[in-house]
Parts: sequence; C-alpha cells; structure tokens
Amino acid sequence: MTKITLYEYAPTRSARCHWTLLEAGLAFESVGGSPEILGSEDLAAVHSLRKLPAARIDGKPLFESAAISTAFADLVPEQGLIASKHSVRTASSAISDHHVTVQTAPSI
Repeated sequence: MTKITLYEYAPTRSARCHWTLLEAGLAFESVGGSPEILGSEDLAAVHSLRKLPAARIDGKPLFESAAISTAFADLVPEQGLIASKHSVRTASSAISDHHVTVQTAPSI
C-alpha cells in the first residue's frame, strides 16, 4: 500500500490536493492544519522553502498542487480523475482534423 503524507493548511492550495485524495479514495496522513506548520522542521524536510502544499508519496517529496494532485490521480487510474494518454491523443487528433477559419472584423 502506498504511504501518503499531505502537508496542508487551509489558506493554501492544499485544499485541491486534499480533495483529490478524497475523490481517489486513498488513505493518507494529514500534517498541519494550523499556521505552525509553515515554520516546522517537518515541512522543511519536504520543501526547503517551507511552502504548502507539499506531500510525501512512499517517502519521496513532492510539491506544487498540480503536480501533487496529478501524482495522486496517477495512483488510481481506474477512478478516471485525469485523462488517459490515449484519450488525450484521440482528442488532439480530432482537433487537428478540423480546419479553423479566422475571420477579422471589417475595418471602419
């Protein structure tokens, strides 16, 4: 089982990481929840600038909310939280098959 620790505090973007974990149904440990986390050595061990959110996935540090949420979603591809590589290729192929005409406004 994957061990996940989320370092979080409400006024940061950690809410999106927390939400992703809940949607994914993944078990995790939450560290923080108060301003004291910002100055903690626990957080400094994960992110040298002590910024939130931060996470550890099986002991490996990760930060930036989009990267963290994507990593969580990648752990449960069957949940469909992000597009698969196949569906992204299909969508981009469909877009490139259509021609776009750009019209400009007449000059006055």
